[in-house]
Amino acid sequence: MLAKERQSAMREIIRRDGRATIADLARRFNVTTETVRRDLSLLSQKEPIRRIHGGAVLLPPVLHEYDLEERKLSFPNEKRAIGALAASLLSDGDSVAIGEGSTTAAFAEAIFGRKDLLVTTCSLEIASLLHRKIKRGDFTGTVVMLGGVVEPRIGCVIGGDCFAMLDRMYFNKAFFGATAISERGVLLWDNAEAQFTSRLIAHAETRVCVAESEKFGKNSYFLHSEFGEIDRIVTDATVPIPEPILRAIRQAGTELSFAALPDKTI
Repeated sequence: MLAKERQSAMREIIRRDGRATIADLARRFNVTTETVRRDLSLLSQKEPIRRIHGGAVLLPPVLHEYDLEERKLSFPNEKRAIGALAASLLSDGDSVAIGEGSTTAAFAEAIFGRKDLLVTTCSLEIASLLHRKIKRGDFTGTVVMLGGVVEPRIGCVIGGDCFAMLDRMYFNKAFFGATAISERGVLLWDNAEAQFTSRLIAHAETRVCVAESEKFGKNSYFLHSEFGEIDRIVTDATVPIPEPILRAIRQAGTELSFAALPDKTI
């Protein structure tokens, strides 16, 4: 077998199984372990494959963040179900921080019946949504909009002034989204948003991530929190969570809550 054919076959094995060991590949292709190491080194330069001790693993796809209006169109039923379950975690009198995102907006939309909430957000859309809900009598309380420069792509305030204001605050509960969730923890695409969310977590007693199940097992650019820094993840059960991620969540002691989607059968 030619080297290119062997490397192509190795790539397909790693894509199919998610990982492969050097010893197993050497046996399969009847070559030395040194040859396998060279093949894997070449593959890792061209493919989403990472060399690890004793073998190689397939890297999860990297997700970037679309504009908010585009994100709102994806998985709307899952977002509504997650939002409703997350909103049930609120108590009267809570001081609440809400990060930017389409799933956190679904959470804000689901707030009903609570009294005397103090809600802080960086999102123009969420602040406006909550203002309308208070006027309608959906709940009672106060909305605080963080100050600073508006990021037009995602419609929120993020940056130095916002961070300085946030650093003087403390919250009972913080709710934030994710671009992706891997074995490492929760990731976001935007650096400034990742810094904002890290500050949100540092200033909250209870930290809740809201994210659709399709984001598990994927990757993005900035790791903003490990599972040990999160108290609960609220998601749906549409897509099974990979076992390595479930194991990392359990080991960190993070609670995992699954929102039930409405039955679509008639």
